[in-house]
Amino acid sequence: MPTLERLESQFNAPLLPIEVVRANFFPHLSEDTFNRRARANDLGFPIIRTDRSQKAAMFVHIEDLATYLDARRTVAVREHANLT
Repeated sequence: MPTLERLESQFNAPLLPIEVVRANFFPHLSEDTFNRRARANDLGFPIIRTDRSQKAAMFVHIEDLATYLDARRTVAVREHANLT
């Protein structure tokens, strides 16, 4: 099953709060570090804000997350192939 379909099945929403993304895919990062990187747009995928305000909620579109995860997998597969 493709990554996007799995994410859709698991989360059943097109936009995921960054807290959910951090907890499920970046548990090694503290909330502060993850939020700082999200505000700096330094996570490897776009962050969507519901408003222009600095205090606006931040989300990740599920398609962007799936694309990011698939790209990370491609890198991992390539690195693994180079080891063997």
